[in-house]
Amino acid sequence: MNIFDRLIGHSNESEVIINGKQSSCLVDTGSMITTVSEDWYKQLDPLPEIHTIEEFIVQGSDGNSLPYIGYIEAVVNVPGVSNHDISCTCTCCSEYRL
Repeated sequence: MNIFDRLIGHSNESEVIINGKQSSCLVDTGSMITTVSEDWYKQLDPLPEIHTIEEFIVQGSDGNSLPYIGYIEAVVNVPGVSNHDISCTCTCCSEYRL
């Protein structure tokens, strides 16, 4: 095993269900917010209302601002864990659809 295989682990992805829609997501236990992409949001049926909040500034781990549209209220289910009502920030773009 080379040094890169030992230094870089696999991404921590899991299947989750948000408002009844199943999707793969990146699980970041150190994150302070939960985000969904705008493209993923548009696939929800029915579409939850997007709430705006201008005073909220979202920054990535590199300190750069993360543009977002607003937030939605959603029910998140991780198989094996109970349902949770949470707020999800709806971002403009993301490598992960969820």
